[in-house]
Amino acid sequence: MPNPQTRYAADFAARLRQAIAAIPAAQRGDIYALSLWFYCEEDDERYPCILFSYNTETHYRRQIARASGASEARWNFAFWLQDEAPASVTLGGENDAALAQWFAASPYHFSDADHEAALGAAFCAEFIETVINTMRQLFADGTIAGAFGRDIPAIIHELEYYAAPNSWTKHANPKGLANEFLAWANSV
Repeated sequence: MPNPQTRYAADFAARLRQAIAAIPAAQRGDIYALSLWFYCEEDDERYPCILFSYNTETHYRRQIARASGASEARWNFAFWLQDEAPASVTLGGENDAALAQWFAASPYHFSDADHEAALGAAFCAEFIETVINTMRQLFADGTIAGAFGRDIPAIIHELEYYAAPNSWTKHANPKGLANEFLAWANSV
């Protein structure tokens, strides 16, 4: 029987595939990037989450006047559809039973009473590795190209852009696919 982390990774991949499949077919050709926004529910590292969404060329063009420039409108999550995107979904969090089982079985488990920042950070790092590996798998097995007619970058990010999340994005995507985003993110 697979361990809880392996079970969670399989569940995460299946739910991400379902979210991608739920994107309206008429909208898929307009989508230029996927967003996987990483955060911890209630700032509690026992409950890491990914909000999956995407942005469209149409929405991007509407946002240019609001942003400091076209690149910011294109790549800054503040100007994206976010949870307004049809088929956006939150993966992980306090009510995710598979995540709770993985956390409880992990060497990073802690309770409210003994909240350990180092343990929480280590668990979040493993969670992010699961997200990165899942995206690699979805590119490798053709899920992304099959859904969108081509590979499009998957941006794994927080609300701020800095070295760690930029590295997540770089490692989750096929070589060079996220270069335009990374050039912008590394310049802000």
